[in-house]
Amino acid sequence: MKKLFILLFLLSVFLRVVAQNEQPEDSTLLKRPPTEVNGLLQMAPPSTSSATFNREMPVNTSISADSITLNVPPLPTYTPNLPWMDVKMGKMVSHYDPFVMDYKLYDAFMLTGKTALSTFSTYNTYPTMGAIIQAGANYIYRPNERWELSGGMYTAKYTMPSRMHGSQFDIGLDASAAYRINGHLRIRLFGQYSAFGKQNSFNGYMNPMYPQSCFGAVMEWKINDVLEIHGGVERVYDATKMKWVTAPILHPVINLRKKK
Repeated sequence: MKKLFILLFLLSVFLRVVAQNEQPEDSTLLKRPPTEVNGLLQMAPPSTSSATFNREMPVNTSISADSITLNVPPLPTYTPNLPWMDVKMGKMVSHYDPFVMDYKLYDAFMLTGKTALSTFSTYNTYPTMGAIIQAGANYIYRPNERWELSGGMYTAKYTMPSRMHGSQFDIGLDASAAYRINGHLRIRLFGQYSAFGKQNSFNGYMNPMYPQSCFGAVMEWKINDVLEIHGGVERVYDATKMKWVTAPILHPVINLRKKK
């Protein structure tokens, strides 16, 4: 029994000694100290007979003694081409004109010696509120030197204010008849019908800037070839009061074009 115990003890000591023996191929990397190349510590390459590394994937073991720099390429950026941005610099600018789309166009075409066609188109911007776009045409007929008759139609689109009800559309008719009393006085009767004016004003927080149905009379006083004074009254639907009211009319008219 003692012999068997002594034999097992010797066998265990022998196995421990064999397990602690170093293999020359496995400890090649530890036995070779790092070398300095161009200020960098470079480890010795492993043995070609080692199965730990893959020959197809080279291992770079160069480590900087001071720091490690990672070069990450910047991601591409997209800058939108907005009206208030500088396209060249890609920065916000403060010189954007909110009235850049505004215009007023008026024209007249002589059809015959007694008839004419006048047209208009306007775009008015109101900052922080919206815009009013109008266009229309009128047919003018002058049978003689005293009478002048005209009639036409207009269309309009309003986006002020549009936060709740969106844009509004309107279409209407207008007409007028003028009679010249003498060389300095002329009386004019006029009227306008708006198909959706009342509804648009109510949806636009009762905005009084929308054209409304109206009618009235004006006396035109010609002082000279340049200056005229127009005064009278009109009956118009007031959107703020939601009822028809009578409003006075008084304004000057300046004629800049000289008659040939």
